[in-house]
Amino acid sequence: MRTDQKAPENFRSREQQATLGLLERMIEQTPGVTRLVDRLERKALVARTPCAKDRRRVFCRITAKGLDLLKELDEPVNRWDTQTVSVLPPSELDSFINLLDRVRASNY
Repeated sequence: MRTDQKAPENFRSREQQATLGLLERMIEQTPGVTRLVDRLERKALVARTPCAKDRRRVFCRITAKGLDLLKELDEPVNRWDTQTVSVLPPSELDSFINLLDRVRASNY
């Protein structure tokens, strides 16, 4: 799955999120997040709202269409995730998750 296909998951909450918050969760560079939100907005999956107090800041929220897409993707994505890691016993899966967390943390 490409980053723009995974991105709506980061918007699952109906509450607005700052785009820089998305950056931290996705391990993406700032220009990449901007382009990603541009694409999602063109597809009407998210909506942007400028911050009233700081024009440099933008908030994003998922749209009804975006939530519908997430509902549609939940089952196939969960099935793929389960199949992918099913080759690992629980102890190795825990180690794998810890390693992924370390890699993500090292990018900040």
